Amino acid sequence: RHVNYWEARYMMELLADNMATVENSNGGKLKPSKMFKRLDGDGDGYISLSDLKSACARYKVPHSSADLHAMFSQLDKADNGSIDIGEFTRQFELHQGNLIDAMSRPIKAVHHEGGVQYGGPVQDALDACERQLAAEHSAGGRATSAPPGSSGSGGLRVGTTGSASSSQRLPIITDMTALGHGRVSDVIRARCSQWKAHKSEFYTAPAKTRFGMTIHPDTRHVTESCMPLSSSFMSEKDRFKTTNASACIFATPDHQMPQAADSLKHHARNEFKVERIRHRQREFTERCWAANAAAQDFDDQKIARKALTQINYEQRCRMSCG
Repeated sequence: RHVNYWEARYMMELLADNMATVENSNGGKLKPSKMFKRLDGDGDGYISLSDLKSACARYKVPHSSADLHAMFSQLDKADNGSIDIGEFTRQFELHQGNLIDAMSRPIKAVHHEGGVQYGGPVQDALDACERQLAAEHSAGGRATSAPPGSSGSGGLRVGTTGSASSSQRLPIITDMTALGHGRVSDVIRARCSQWKAHKSEFYTAPAKTRFGMTIHPDTRHVTESCMPLSSSFMSEKDRFKTTNASACIFATPDHQMPQAADSLKHHARNEFKVERIRHRQREFTERCWAANAAAQDFDDQKIARKALTQINYEQRCRMSCG
C-alpha cells in the first residue's frame, strides 16, 4: 500500500484539469456523477486500478505506477480494492475541496463587480475560522499559523470569493451604480441596464446596444441597423413619421408608406404590361412597313428590268434590219 497524500493530490488535480479540457458540455466543469462515469471504463459502477490507468492514458495524464497506487490508496480508504461513487465523491479532493463540500456550498449571492458568495454549513465554518484569524490579527498579536514575516494590520486579505481584496481596489465595472452583492436576477438586470435603451434617448441619440459598447465605434453599422452606414438606416424624418401625416390628402405621396408602396407596385406592374403590349404593336407595325417597303422596291426594280430588256430588244432588231 502506497500512502503519499500530496502525490495523490497532485494526480487528482492533473486528472481533473485534463478532463476539463476535453469536456466542454458544461463549460469544462464536470459533475461528480459524470466524472465518475468517465473514470469507470467498464461501466460496472466501481473504479478499479486498471480503470484509473486507462483513464490516465485516455486523457493523456503523465503518470507512473507509484502515482496510480498513491491516488488509488487515497480514494480507497477502506481497502476494498474498488471505489464506488460515494467514496469517490468524499475522497476525490481538489483545491476547491472535495466534491461533497462543493455540493454543500450553494451560491447565496453574487457580486456586481464579479464573484460569488457561498453559503451552507461548510462555508459557515470557513467564515468562522476566518473571523477568528481576523480577530487575532486585530488584537495586535501575530497568528500562530501566519508566516514569520507577516504582520497583523498590513497586507491583503483573501475574501470568501477566493480573490484578494484591499481598500484601494478599483471595481471591474466603473460605471456600475449598485455595487456589493445581490440576487442573480438583480445583478443581471443591473448589467443589462447599462446598454438597454431608455425612452428619453429614442429622440436624442441612437440607442445603446450590446454591440455598440465597443472600442471600435466605426464598425457599429455592421451589426446595428440604427447606424447611418447601415443599409436599413432611417433618418429622423422617417423614424418619427406618423400614419396620419403620411395618409393625409394634403401630404406629399410617400413611396415608403406600405399602402402607397403596394399601390405603386400595382400601377407599375400594370404600366409595364401596357407598355410591353405597345412595344410589341410598334415592333409589328415597323416590321410590316419594312416588308411593304421591300416589296414595293422589288416591284419597282422588276418594272425597270422589264423596260431595260424591252429597250435592248428594240435596239437589236433595228441593228439587224439596217
